[in-house]
Order: sequence, then structure tokens, then C-alpha cells
Amino acid sequence: MTNVRILLVAEGSGGHVIPALEVSRALQEAGAQVRLLYAHRKQTADLVQELMTRGGVTVDAHAFLKASGPLRGPQRMWAAGGVWRMAHRHLRTFQPHAVVGFGGWVSVPVVLAARQRNVPIVLHEQNVTFGRANRFLLPWVDHVAVSFEATRAQINGTPATVTGLPIRQPIGMIGREAGASRLGGRSHGPTVLIVGGSQGSRAINQLVTRLLRELSGEQRATWQFVHLTGAGQQAAVQEAYAAAGVSNALVRSHLSEIELAYAMSDVVIARAGASTVAELARCGKPAILLPYAYATRHQRANAKLVESVGAGIWLEEATTSPRHLLGVVRQLMDDAPLRRRMGDRMQILARPHATLHLAKTILGVARRIKAKAKRSAAPAAPAAPAVAAPEPAKAAPQLSDNRREPLTPPAVVAMAPPAPPTYHNSPGSGRPLLNGKLIHFIGIGGIGMSGLAKILRERGHAVSGCDAKHGRSQRELQQQGLTVGLGHHPSHITDEVGLVIYSSAISSNEPELRKARSLGIPTISRGELLAELASTKRLVAVAGAHGKTTTSGMAGQLLIHAGWDPTVIVGGHMLSLGSNVRFGRGRYLVAETDESDGSFLLLTPSIAVVTNVDREHLNHYHTFEKLVAAFRQFTSRLGPEGTLIRCADDPIAREALSHPRELTYGLHDDADVRATRIRRCGWGSEFLASYQGQRLGSFQLQIPGTHNILNALAIVSVGLTLDLPMLVVREALLAFQGTARRFQVVELPNDIWLVDDYAHHPSEIRATLAADPFHGRHQIAVFQPHRFSRTKMLEEQFTTCFDRADGVIVTDIYSAFEEPIPGVSGERLVELIKAHGHPCVRYVPRQELREFLAHFIQPRDTVFFLGAGDIGELYHDVAARLRTVQRAAR
Repeated sequence: MTNVRILLVAEGSGGHVIPALEVSRALQEAGAQVRLLYAHRKQTADLVQELMTRGGVTVDAHAFLKASGPLRGPQRMWAAGGVWRMAHRHLRTFQPHAVVGFGGWVSVPVVLAARQRNVPIVLHEQNVTFGRANRFLLPWVDHVAVSFEATRAQINGTPATVTGLPIRQPIGMIGREAGASRLGGRSHGPTVLIVGGSQGSRAINQLVTRLLRELSGEQRATWQFVHLTGAGQQAAVQEAYAAAGVSNALVRSHLSEIELAYAMSDVVIARAGASTVAELARCGKPAILLPYAYATRHQRANAKLVESVGAGIWLEEATTSPRHLLGVVRQLMDDAPLRRRMGDRMQILARPHATLHLAKTILGVARRIKAKAKRSAAPAAPAAPAVAAPEPAKAAPQLSDNRREPLTPPAVVAMAPPAPPTYHNSPGSGRPLLNGKLIHFIGIGGIGMSGLAKILRERGHAVSGCDAKHGRSQRELQQQGLTVGLGHHPSHITDEVGLVIYSSAISSNEPELRKARSLGIPTISRGELLAELASTKRLVAVAGAHGKTTTSGMAGQLLIHAGWDPTVIVGGHMLSLGSNVRFGRGRYLVAETDESDGSFLLLTPSIAVVTNVDREHLNHYHTFEKLVAAFRQFTSRLGPEGTLIRCADDPIAREALSHPRELTYGLHDDADVRATRIRRCGWGSEFLASYQGQRLGSFQLQIPGTHNILNALAIVSVGLTLDLPMLVVREALLAFQGTARRFQVVELPNDIWLVDDYAHHPSEIRATLAADPFHGRHQIAVFQPHRFSRTKMLEEQFTTCFDRADGVIVTDIYSAFEEPIPGVSGERLVELIKAHGHPCVRYVPRQELREFLAHFIQPRDTVFFLGAGDIGELYHDVAARLRTVQRAAR
């Protein structure tokens, strides 16, 4: 589509007009024609003119609507001014390919008129919570762009993209000395910036000027203030500073180059408007936010978001005294390390390419809907057209962004970065999966099988299944309307079944499977189904002996935060999603692979992450050499355009795996992506990441352990490979809450903590016990061995992995459908651990374990429930029991 025309409409404040003008610039640079309609006020007209003059951009701007406010008597408010006729006239004369509303009641008549004319509509919501006008318009729009990930949850049905909030280009690009020099202030010493905003500045001015009377003599002499007072209040505020004896004060009514004030400030006192939050995030400045009293709904939500990431402090204007405010300011001014940490966390909210992203979204909606309308209107093509060849189409508008680009590793530069995701309903390759009949899962209760069943259900297929016993996964599937049978029986294979999926735990002699094959019904394994689903996507595949569930969950969180609407399939319930799968219509699929049965060799990834290679699954591979060979084969399936991301700290991954296009990560000195300055933060951790010596910034996790820092470094590497801004990566990692049964903690009365973790390999157990961030507590490990074959092969390693625990309780082996092996049992494992020298180990049968633990656990105990079987159910049972039972002394 050529000669793209975009009509923008914005309310009168800077929070609406500035994003509209910034996007206008990007659209014009892409070759589009732009018209801007704004609220008819002199203040707004002056702001538009000032911004266009400063930014060197010319926009076809028109004052549109005098009145503002809620829809009270629309006939009286609008009809008298001919607003509806004006809206239709702009649409008729300009003939836009899309209308974009930036909020405020001025956008309502234009958007509704566009709906009448079938013009594509995009809304941009600046705040965390929808404004009243945008909330009113939601049912009539084609696409919503939002500034924050938290906003998307408020949208039902309408396609949405997290673009961020466009702000003025120079913000965050000025150094402290340059800002102080141009503004006429000091470049050294603590500086407080006060910004009242276009509304509500008088109340902040009064609060701050009263605060000046509480300053000590040292603070009057050493602190510097930059105070933007708002129109008509500069003289009174200047007098207040003079009366308080504060000479280091730069007082202005407003500042066109506000980037100078941000550059020289250490702490900012401001309202909590969306533009203010976005500007603070770009600059990385800690803030004290006072939501505007007449906009508390959305400004309070913005302030809560800032406070939730540890980047600012939220105060209520009505209950905050000058002395209280001074105490908060003093705390920040006196603690430079705290300011730096808060500034780093503020940057989590920044989206430096918001202007570019929003402009691309607008053009994409305009092109997509216009093309769809053209196709639907086109007559059927003749069988043998005798027409001349069409002229080559002109290139679509291309967007550029002259800001700093995110760091891209040289190993990936030559690979074209992925285009913005295209949304489709591609049904796959046309294999038996799509025959329209019932798809039956044998072993549907497994975490991988249940996830795939949910995906097929989301895609519109009829799905049923069965399993040997009922559990959480089966209950969830039944709640979604699936038929789930208990036990395995040939009667489950009816005439309605057109395809059977079976898990690797199902024997080839399973009666259901035999019946399906005898009837000629196609049967495929779980791994083949995953390969089928991935065949129409760009696959990010995570493989490895340990950490792949968490790493794949983090990768899914990253692409969700990037706005790419991925499909995600992981081997554990992501706490942020409440599920182990997410069905998306974007181009990417994130999957945790399964090397246990070799099915990961069916996949063809675009990006392969290998966390580590360990002596696992030797019941399938028989020798460790064959296992390593399988990982080599897996990485070879990337092809020449794929990228391998591998852990440099793992000796096997480092020495045995390679690819022409690769990134390495770890704590090892020669890793491409490294973590340094690691420290614990409560249950989580914080670290600095760098790429080949170039600092990428500070990252924070809500989950503990060095092993999870390595997992996070893998995601930083994925972000570099996909050319995503590091601030998006930082935000995604902080938002990741972990997965169920991966260091999942419940705190009980009497200072008892229970930790549920899937760790069942000695390396995983050792890492989980080491991740405990609190010392001086009694640490007990309750371990359920998994599979007889694994227990036998790794029994020597099991004797040493519990050394950190004060006490160890071993129960019966979870068979996972294996036949028992003579001489391999929980009792024998206890004897081996004792022989190694552990002073406190005992065996408790599985059926007695709940009752035993309910009386054995004492105050200040941290109890780890470890294993890949059903010990997670015991964890919940014991937690419930400990809330009521009286514990006897040991």
C-alpha cells in the first residue's frame, strides 16, 4: 500500500499531544501523510507549535473540539458546534487509511465517525489503567496499543500490542555536566527536581515550599533544587526559596528542554502521569510520586507500578505532610547506592523504541485491514487472464529510529532480524492431525501431554484423553470441557477418533494403542506432535539436563513482553500464566524439548538454547557418549541460519557443542554474556550483565540461586539474538515469577517454610539446596527418588548431593511405569548416604510420610520436598496439616 494517510487525534495535555507528535515524526519519516486533530485551546495550540518548532517536524495540525470532559449531553456539547460534521469532513477530505486515538473525549466523535466509515482504528492508552474515553471506545476499535504490559490484561477480545509510550527524543540523551551547563546550575552535589506538570502544580508547589522551612542549615547549603512551577506561579515559589535561605534553586515556570533538568537531577518529585513515568524510566531516575488528586484512578495505578518494581515511592497528596515528604527526600539524598538501585529498576519500565514500535503497529493495522478489504471486494479472477503484467509495487514505508540501538552480538549481525510478528491461523502441514475428527491422548495427565492437548483445543480441535490416575492436569482439562477418562481401556478408541497421540511413558503393547493401529487410525508420539505444531513457526527450543523448564518459561515471558504474541509450551506451570502453555497467533513458538526419548531430534529450531549436558536418560541412550552425540545432532538441526546459545560453564556443552553462529553465556571468563556483582535480594537475586565486556545493565530476579542467574543469562542471549532492547529483557526477567515445583515456597505459622522443587538429579538437588538464601535455619530434605533405573545409575552421586542439608528423609522410589530392579530401593539409598558420612538420614515409607512430617517438622525449619514424582501432592497435604496439628518435640 502506498501513499499511506494516518489521522491522529489527541486531547489537550502534553501527555496526549507529545506521543501523537512523536509518532507523527516517525510516520512521516516512513513516507506516510499525517494529520493531527487536537483540543481547541490556546495552551494546546502553543504546545503543538513549540514542539514542532523544537523537533523540526511539520504536521498538518487542526484545532478540533473546544469542549472537553465526560459525555454529558452529547447533543448539547457536540451538535451545537457541528462536531460530528467536522469529524466526517476530516475523514472525507483526508481519506485516512487509519485513525489513531490518543485518549481524551476529543477523540470520541472522530473514532465513532471512522467506525461508521469502516476506517481502521487504533487506540493508544498511555496509562496503566484505561482512561474513561478510551474505555468507552474499546468496543469499536480494531487494535489497541498500550504503554505497559499490565494494561493488556484489561482488554477482552481486541488485538493488543505493548508498544510503550513515545516521549521526546532528547530525553535521556544528555549528560549531567551538559545539562547543568546549559541550564545554569551546578553539575555536582545532590539535586532535587520538582515537576508539577500541566495540572495540579499548585498543590505540589505549596507542599515543597513548606518543606523548605524544615531543611537543616547543611541541606540549605548543599542541596540544589530545580523547580518547574507551572504557569503563573514562578514568582511566588522564588520568594519561598529566598525566604528559606536556599540559594541553589533554579525556578522556572516551565522548561522546553526538560531533558536538561532530568540530566542534572538525583531525585525527582512529580505527579504520576504516564509521560512523566516514561521520561523517568528513560532517564533511570528514582522518583517520589504524588498522584494528582483529580486523576487518582490512572495516576495512582501508574505510581503503584513504579513502586512495585522498586523504582519509586508513592505518596498520597492529601495525607503527606512537608515533614513526611522531607524524610523521604532525605533518605534518598543521603543514600547514593539506594538511588542507583532505584534508578536501575526504573529503567525496567523503559521502552526506548516505543515511537518506532507504535508507528509500525499503526502502519501494520492500516495495511492489514486495507488489504483484507481489497481482497474481499475483488471479483473472482478469470480462468485465463489476458492482461499485461502488473507494475512492480512500490516499497512499503520503512521506519527508522535514530536513537541508540540495542546491542547486537557480532555473531548475529549478519542474520536478518526477525520481522514484527505476523498473525495467522496456519493449520499446519496437512498431516492426519487436521482430519477434523476427535484427537485422543493416551497419557493425557503428563505435563507435556496436557499442554499439547490444551493447544489443540485452542486451535479448535475436538480432544479427549485418558490416564492411569486423576491429578491436577486432568482436572484442568475437564474444567475446559475435555473428556478425560480414568484408566486405559480399548473402549476409549471409538469411531469418532481420527488420531491418537501417545506419550513416551506408554508401552507399545498398550491395548488402546494396539486397537487404534488395528483400525488403521493414525498414531503419533508426543514429540512428533510438537514437531508438527512447530513446523509453521519460528522455534525457540530449550534443551538440557537441568534448568530447561525455567529457561523456556523465561523465554516465553520475554517474547510476551516484547509484544510478539508467542505460543509457549513448557514442562511446568508458569506462575504468571497459571498454565504450562500459552496459545499465541504470533510467529514464534517457545518450547521445552525432551531429550529423554530422543524426540528433540525431530525439531528444527531457529534458536536452540542448551543449558547443560549431564548423565541423564541413559536407560534410553545406554551410554553417555550416545547422549552427547544426540545433543550434537540436535544443534546440527539449526541449519546455517540458526543460532546456538550454550552455557560456557558446563564442560560438556563447552567442549562438545558448537555452531558457526553461536553465543555463549555463564560466569566463566570467556563467556560472551557474563554476570558479575551477583548479590541476593530476599528470595531473589540481582546481577550485572555484560556482552564481551560491554555493560548491558543490572538485572533482577524474583527466584533464587546461581543456577537461575545462568538461566537468565541464556534469556539475555536470546534477547541479543532477536535484537530486542535490553530494557524489555530486564522487564521480562523481573516479571517472571517462576514455575510450579521450582523452588515454590509456602510460609507457615511458627516460622516454618516448605519448599517444593522438581529436583530429582543429584546436580539439581545440590543446586536447589545451595539456592536457599537464608542461613541459621534447620534445613531438611525430603527426597522421593525417581525411576529405578536412574536411582541405580546415579546412586554414587546421590550419596554426596545432600551434604548441605541438616537432615535427609528418603521415601520410596517413584517408578514412572518402570519395573522394580532388585536391590534398588529407598532403604538402600539411605544406607549409602549414611555410609558416606551424613549424620542424620532416615527412610520413611510413602504411605506414612505425611503423618510423620506433620509431627516431625519444628519451628524455624526449612523443609525441601524434592523429586519428579507425586511428592508435590505431599507438599500441599503437609502444608494443610501443619496449619492445624500440634507438633510434638522430636
